[in-house]
Amino acid sequence: MLNKGDILILSDIEKDIINLIASKRQSNKVKSKLDGKGQANNKKGIYNNKLGFAGEFLFCKHFNLFPDFTICNTSKILKTDNGDALLFNKTVDVKTSCNEQYLMTPKYSKSNIELYAKFYLDKKNAEFVFQGFATNKMLFNIKNLKTKFEKYLTVDSYVLNTNQLLNYNQL
Repeated sequence: MLNKGDILILSDIEKDIINLIASKRQSNKVKSKLDGKGQANNKKGIYNNKLGFAGEFLFCKHFNLFPDFTICNTSKILKTDNGDALLFNKTVDVKTSCNEQYLMTPKYSKSNIELYAKFYLDKKNAEFVFQGFATNKMLFNIKNLKTKFEKYLTVDSYVLNTNQLLNYNQL
């Protein structure tokens, strides 16, 4: 089981796989003019694709699941997003960031995904730290809705402090 505080590290070959998928996803975002559009933070470019897919890959590796290699960037906008994994019959959206404090997702991406899994990239040690799970109900609570005028947001977003996240056995 994956617990809060567990540390995961990518092998060199896993980094190659992540770089390949991230470059394909980035190319698709640039072609569709959606690079960085609607993100909760002001970062765009291939780095976010590498970071995001690394978390998805590590989550799936840990649970012996096959990662989603789909190259599509409109599923949240079109409300057709099925998440990044299916864990024990529950849909999971894996969120990965260099932000240790928050699990964030833009307001427009509110969905029926059942679980959110959060990883933090500790750049100093080049390792991914699992910060826990949130349920749909936990994340999409009206008290968590923050406006784009918060200093760390570019769009209205649901923001949950990572100290509120759960281990799987607490779900």
